[in-house]
Order: sequence, then structure tokens, then C-alpha cells
Amino acid sequence: SDWYYNNRIPSMLNTYKISDTVENRLIAYNAGIGKLKNYIGNGVPLKQETEDYKTSITNLQQTRQLAFDEIAQIRHETAVAKIPQVIEHIRELLEVEENIVVFAHHRDVLDSLKIEFGNEAVILYGGMSNEEKQASVEAFQNGNARIFLGSIQAAGVGLTLTSAKTVLFAELDWVPANIIQAEDRLHRIGQKDNVLVQYLVVDGSIDSKLAKIMLEKEEISKKILE
Repeated sequence: SDWYYNNRIPSMLNTYKISDTVENRLIAYNAGIGKLKNYIGNGVPLKQETEDYKTSITNLQQTRQLAFDEIAQIRHETAVAKIPQVIEHIRELLEVEENIVVFAHHRDVLDSLKIEFGNEAVILYGGMSNEEKQASVEAFQNGNARIFLGSIQAAGVGLTLTSAKTVLFAELDWVPANIIQAEDRLHRIGQKDNVLVQYLVVDGSIDSKLAKIMLEKEEISKKILE
């Protein structure tokens, strides 16, 4: 697999880095977790919960939700801002590849790519009927479309996409197993070539932070399996 850092993406994406506010909220969240562990470690009975304990629980929940909401918004804005560069990179790939698979997380990213490439692409996302999903897979596998656009969640499991040997992730997922499952759509019986996996990551943005989290989780999983 290749980590592909596209340094041509405009500097406007710097806007979509995780802000100091979010970082501080995450720090506060981790501090709150530590405080609650102390309560539990000291054996505070539920009936004897102090007001301080209850306040800590409430603050912890609010802090986590605020941080996660802002991260989700930044993640979406980053994905949308990347669309022109994703389109450019897909065009470059199609100059050397017969067809490719592209995965993304957000529906509007997939829709934008489908609009751009028209009949060259098929799309699969959650909410489509089983018949519609099967039609997209068959059209791609039979060579009637050069681009398969899939949701990481909906298209990442159970499909066979072996007519391509290149897969591009326009976005990443918090869970490494979801990415691996999506990659494996090309690593199926019938695949005759080595598979190239690329991740379109904006260096210094929430993308790169997500990529690092993924790698850390993957390392932990490998150690557990060992």
C-alpha cells in the first residue's frame, strides 16, 4: 500500500486542521477520564456520588460531544475541499489504468465524483436497493464502467471488484479494519495482478491525523494477534 500525499492541494485546506479549541476539548476529555478513574479506584458507591462526581460526568459527556461534532464537521469540509484534486488524480490514474476503484466516506463526495465522470462511473452507497448495488458491481466487473465509486461502509464488505488492480481512498475511516475490508474487495479470487492501494491524504490536516491514528490502531491489532 502507498500513502499518497498530494502537496498540490491549495493552502485553503489549512483551515481544516483540528483547531486548538478541539485539541483543548480532547485534553479536557482525557483529564476527565482520569478523574473518573480515580473515583472508581477509590470505590465511590453509586448512592454516595458527590455533586463533583456528577458534574464531572456531565462535563465529560458535553466535552466529548462538542469535540466529536467539530471533528466531524472539519472532516467533511476537508473531504469536500479535496474533490477537485481527487478528480485530477483519478484522471491521471485512468491514463495508465484500465479501470479503478474509489472509496469515500461522505455521500456528497461520491455524488460529486459521479456527476463529474458520468457514464464512466458506477456508484454504490447505503440506501440503494440490493438490485441497484448488484447492477453497479456487474457493470464494473463486465467492463461497462471504468470507475467504481463506493462508500467505505456499504461497499467495503462482501463485494468482488477484481476487474481493477488499483484502489484509491479519497477519504479514510477511523477503523483500520474497515479500510482493510475495502481493500480486500480487489484481493479476491479472480485477481490476476498485484493490487496498488493509494490513500489521498492532505499533509498537516485532519487527514494526516486520521492516518496516524489508523496506523497506530493497526500496530496494536498486530501485536495482539502475535
